Amino acid sequence: MKYCKKCHTYYHHDIKLCDVCGRSLVETDFKSKLVTQGYPEVKVLKETSRFIMKIFSMISIGISVLLVVVNWMTYSDYPTLWSLLAIGPIAYAWLLLFQVVISKHDYPTKVVRQVFFISLILIAVDFFTEFRSWSLTYVIPFMLTTTTLILPIMIASNPVKYYLHVRTLLFLVILNLSISILAFTTNLWIDTATWTAVMSGLSGVFLLLSMFVFARKTTWNELVKIFRI
Repeated sequence: MKYCKKCHTYYHHDIKLCDVCGRSLVETDFKSKLVTQGYPEVKVLKETSRFIMKIFSMISIGISVLLVVVNWMTYSDYPTLWSLLAIGPIAYAWLLLFQVVISKHDYPTKVVRQVFFISLILIAVDFFTEFRSWSLTYVIPFMLTTTTLILPIMIASNPVKYYLHVRTLLFLVILNLSISILAFTTNLWIDTATWTAVMSGLSGVFLLLSMFVFARKTTWNELVKIFRI
């Protein structure tokens, strides 16, 4: 009878290598009628993802602290909280990543729904604080652009289920283009910062083009179902 010293596995048939670990088998006597199967010790691999997350967390915190310090030191010359424009997208990117990691089912829809309702809340806060247009001009475009850059990458990690998320991505495209149109058709925008609307609009166009470039057939089929063409 063949025997594996590593796995403690017995084989009745004549083979040379262990089916479990691939090591060479040796001849041995086995008097009992019961054959017990053994398995090698499983080595637990360290989770490198957590380590990478910690590194990016420290980088994000360091950049945020540095921006706040520079903003505070130059506030007398430039009395604006410009550091929030950079820290806001960083914080939202982490919120988006945690939402994707925690939510194991239909996370794209939940993320876009979150963006939509947060935008409505920001507009309401903006309105009740004399409507200075900071939410539409800065916060919402940056939030939409960040989502448009990160979410498709997450969806692309599982391309088999892409067809389930076409409707969500299309809604994200519409949000981006709507923000861009509002900037040039209404007076709800700060005139000196229309570049944020252009950024949001280009993000929507780029996402739409990417959907047709990388998954043209699936995207078209799902659009036919959505609009019943």
